[in-house]
This record gives sequence, structure tokens and C-alpha cells, in this order.
Amino acid sequence: IVHYDGESFERMESGTDIGLKRISGNGYQVFVTGYDNYQGHHNSITLILEDGDWTTLFFSSDYLGDIENVDYGRMTAVDVCGDTAYIVSKTGLLKYNYKTRELILVPASTAKMLYHDYEGITVQSSNDIFIFGIAGYTIHYNGVSWFLDDTIAFPGVQGIYFNNGILKEYNAFMVGAINWEGAMIAKGIRQ
Repeated sequence: IVHYDGESFERMESGTDIGLKRISGNGYQVFVTGYDNYQGHHNSITLILEDGDWTTLFFSSDYLGDIENVDYGRMTAVDVCGDTAYIVSKTGLLKYNYKTRELILVPASTAKMLYHDYEGITVQSSNDIFIFGIAGYTIHYNGVSWFLDDTIAFPGVQGIYFNNGILKEYNAFMVGAINWEGAMIAKGIRQ
């Protein structure tokens, strides 16, 4: 992890050898998610920056997780909005309020996250959440309901990945890859 303070870059030790994938913060708190997915290794981690040091907030060695044992499975993405970190996991969407330390899990079944992997998230407000998935599946939460959008999905096609995206006013932009060789960009317009 590298931090830039406006004048210089500082290398920061994460304390883990798990491959870190996403980072998000708001000037007060910073979070990082990462996972390994090779040769049977399914370690996953969410780190939080506290007092200048990275500490483990959540850890899992189980791809699917085990809610009864407070294991949220693979954690792939994070975005911070207000005082809450929104973390995409195999068990659902974790909403962690870093001020109160309250954790709310929106189960994968409620958030329409079953059957696909999701690698990116952008949160404009607690009522405007966009989650990006493998093969072009996207999910939007409008404060009332969750909507699984398969408009640009490629069901059954291997190697299509949308890894991240962003919402800006009425535009959504997603980036990904085809078989990790070619880049792919999609643009959507909110109606």
C-alpha cells in the first residue's frame, strides 16, 4: 500500500501477504479488501487503517463463509460513504459503521448476489448502491429494493469480467476484461 500526502509517497506495510484488490476511504478512515484464489487457497481479508497502522477487521479462509461462526467468506470490494464502509462478500453486503462499530449484513439472497461473483462496488449514498459482477451482472439498490440487472450480461460465457465501476450523476461506467487479455468498458445511463 502506498500513501500520497500531496507532497510525497510513503510505502505502508499491510501486515498480510494476501493479494489486496480494492481500497477506499473518506479522509477519516481507509479500508482495503483482498483475497487469494489459487490452488485451494481462499484467504480473504478486510483491513482498516487505524492510528497509522493497518489492522485486520475481517478475515476468512473459506470462500463461501460461515455466518454461524462470524465468517463472511471472500471479500472482494469496498467503498466508503459517510461513516460506513460497504464491503462485498460471498455472504452478502457488509455495512460497517466505523464510528459506532456496528455491523449490518444484508444477506446475499436479499441483495440478489447469489449465483455470481461481484468484484466492485460504488456507493453514492445509503440509498444508491451499485455492485459490479462477473459476466456483466450488476446490482442496484435504491433505498427500497435490490435490482439485478442482466442487460449487458454474458451468461455462460467464460472470461468476461467487470472488476469495478463508478456512478457519476446519471452515468455508470464499468471496466473489466475479456480473458484477462483485452480491456472492456461499458457505459450505462440511468433513466
